[in-house]
Amino acid sequence: MKRIKVRRFHARNYFYERLLLEWKKSIEDRNMISTLSRAHINLRSYPLEIANIAELKLIRGIGETIAQKLDSAWNNACCLLQCAPTLNHLKHLKSEEILSFMKSAIHERPTNTICSNVAQSSKLINGGDAIPSNFKLMTGNFDDDYIADCLRCRKYSIIGFQGVKYESRSLSVGDFLWILRKQDGSELVLDYIIERKTYNDLSRSIVEGRYEEQKQRLMATNIRNIIYLLEGDFQTDLQLRIRFDLFQRLYKKTQRTTVRDLFSRQLTVCPRVSIAKARLITKHFPTLSLLTKFYASVSPHQRTSLLSDTIHGIPKSLSASISKFFMEI
Repeated sequence: MKRIKVRRFHARNYFYERLLLEWKKSIEDRNMISTLSRAHINLRSYPLEIANIAELKLIRGIGETIAQKLDSAWNNACCLLQCAPTLNHLKHLKSEEILSFMKSAIHERPTNTICSNVAQSSKLINGGDAIPSNFKLMTGNFDDDYIADCLRCRKYSIIGFQGVKYESRSLSVGDFLWILRKQDGSELVLDYIIERKTYNDLSRSIVEGRYEEQKQRLMATNIRNIIYLLEGDFQTDLQLRIRFDLFQRLYKKTQRTTVRDLFSRQLTVCPRVSIAKARLITKHFPTLSLLTKFYASVSPHQRTSLLSDTIHGIPKSLSASISKFFMEI
């Protein structure tokens, strides 16, 4: 029986692919055409969904210049359409429409007028500096609103008494952010997001590996100003000093990132997988390809306990969770 290959399409990846293709058709420089062709081939082979410009630059053949133009075009498309374009929407766009997002992004300049009212009223950020933005604000009247995560509002309800207009909502990431709301009800997220932590929370999240996962989620938002608001009695926290061996391990000179390192970070996205467990798995399977081939070599009913039977230190419950995450989701 002939093997059937199934390719999963992601909206952002598909947008970049079409943009590279149209960009290549619009130029005559042979060297640039060759560069864009290599970038397009490698992008099509990339199996994961691209979340931000940092991941885009990891793809072979896509350097700083190409990545900046692709990312700016995506941001411009999201702002002009007032939402992230869906895969179905992108498939119906004409070639000149796809290319226009990049051209308008190139000619656009950051503006200092957006969010100036928010920055001035909040008095929390950069001493009232204006907020840079890489999208063009549509014409119309806007209201600025301060959004606080509903789990934090009980503790921070005092902000309402200080004259700050705010709403309580459940936020997917972060604890506080700002939005602009048009009169028709549509909303735009501004370039500031705040994550609140106590000193003890921050130290525990670093040791347990939650900090890295949360940092990746914050960076994936493409919001330029990510702020950590640290709270607590600093003098008291100074007495709880970090161990020297942990200090040496955490802050040693950064080594070159390997495929195994990247795969370890990807594994921590799976529920209940800590950094220690991820490193244990990558000792046996340094890449995602090796792990998936290992799963594919056995029948489906054997996969749930495969890792726990193979790697000492991986419990059966975690083995079942990982197999479901990589082979079913």
